[in-house]
Amino acid sequence: MQLNALRMTKWLMIDLEKLKLLLAVVDAGAISKAAVYRGVPQSNVSRQIASIEREYGGHLLTRNGRGVQLTEFGVEVLPQIRELVLAAERLETSLREESRVVRGEVRVGILTTFVGSMAARLWSAVAQQLPEVQLKILEGMSGQLEEWVASGRTDVSLVLRSQGSMPADIIMPASIVFHVVGRKGSRPVSRPTISLAELATLPLVLPGQQSSMRTTLEQTIRKRGLQLNVALETDSFLTQLHVAATGGAYAVLGPFAMVSGLATGRTQSSRLVEPEIRRDIGLAFTTVRPASSAAREVARIMRGVVIDVLHEIGANAQTDLNDPAS
Repeated sequence: MQLNALRMTKWLMIDLEKLKLLLAVVDAGAISKAAVYRGVPQSNVSRQIASIEREYGGHLLTRNGRGVQLTEFGVEVLPQIRELVLAAERLETSLREESRVVRGEVRVGILTTFVGSMAARLWSAVAQQLPEVQLKILEGMSGQLEEWVASGRTDVSLVLRSQGSMPADIIMPASIVFHVVGRKGSRPVSRPTISLAELATLPLVLPGQQSSMRTTLEQTIRKRGLQLNVALETDSFLTQLHVAATGGAYAVLGPFAMVSGLATGRTQSSRLVEPEIRRDIGLAFTTVRPASSAAREVARIMRGVVIDVLHEIGANAQTDLNDPAS
């Protein structure tokens, strides 16, 4: 059912920022999560949602113990609300492009394991090179980053995928390999490399099933008739490192996360081989709206930061990088 002209007029009268906040709540599934994402108090989010419902005269959301759900009316009008917000963002992007000044907010998605190595460096570079750009960094698991860039919650996201599966429209191809991390001095990680068959004999601390790294690892090991011995599941890579440092289990990490553990002096690592599992790394723009000049410039800076960090920590990264999409 389409909104009639009177309803659309009412929505146009409502502050677009309130509608953006409403979409954040719907996408997050909870007011508390949306408040964290938008960087505002939870009480403020609740007041703004109530204000929208009051101005329109109808309930859009119902609250329950798990979060929020759309009402029947909310389901009806949500596509039009989203269309209105996206149209406003496209207009804003066009006006900024015409002004030839790189400015505006750019929402960037970064893997949790990468944040410690590159977030501060990225922010510093953007602040120096693009003073009119407001950077917003969201961190999450690989699956979350894919969802966020697909839905438009982020303008550009750092993504990891199985080697050879990176689409052509994703810029900055580079690759990383997995390492097995354990307590310093423990036999399995005392050599430069460790085989997949030996990994299968070790107790492991791994992220949950939604992790693309976990999926890749399990697919590879099943092809060889082996099975992972998962002693502990946790999505926190810091917890994985702490557990590995105790010697109770071994973590499988990429170089960004691994370097955080090595810096403590309590862990050491061996590169996983036979076979070596390599993953492509790239930057993906959202297709929900055209990439702004600010998003393209931030992507350019991100590309440099990622490659610099990869080289510094000794990862084997490809450097024949493509130019950002225009």
